[in-house]
Amino acid sequence: KMFFLYNITYNIEEQIHDQWLQWVQEHHIPDVLKNTPFVGAKLIKVLMDEDMGGVTYSIQYQAANRAMLDIFLFESKFNIFGDMLKMFPNQFVSFSTELEMVQEFVKE
Repeated sequence: KMFFLYNITYNIEEQIHDQWLQWVQEHHIPDVLKNTPFVGAKLIKVLMDEDMGGVTYSIQYQAANRAMLDIFLFESKFNIFGDMLKMFPNQFVSFSTELEMVQEFVKE
């Protein structure tokens, strides 16, 4: 089964880490799922140390098909992520990637 992911990688300043993580888990991700066509999300901590410091996370939002991802990109993207900029101004950097799952392999 194919699906599409919208992956956002965040590097968070250490002094706001705990507050950011709690807010993302309790408010941000549930709000994104409620107000977009995404069908699921994964919050993933990046384990390698960053040269610039901080703590790095990836949030992967899953869309059932390309059309649902496009709806998000054209209609919801800036509305949803503006809240984080207001809550944590100049305290994180991020970049996003659009991904398509080609094939999933499972060990038998």
